[in-house]
Amino acid sequence: MAVRDYLRTHPDEVNCFGALKESLAKQFPRDIEAYMDGKDAFVNELESKALNWYNKRGTLN
Repeated sequence: MAVRDYLRTHPDEVNCFGALKESLAKQFPRDIEAYMDGKDAFVNELESKALNWYNKRGTLN
């Protein structure tokens, strides 16, 4: 839920993720493993950012 909420409030991240996925789909149209591997670093960083953001929000309430 943290990632979902983070993306809802950070449209720039949504755009970056969308561009990455589009680029990977063109680069690896028949290789789902390579496509998924290409997203790993972005998704891991996104999850970390989202959890930090989510936890900070909880302390502000």
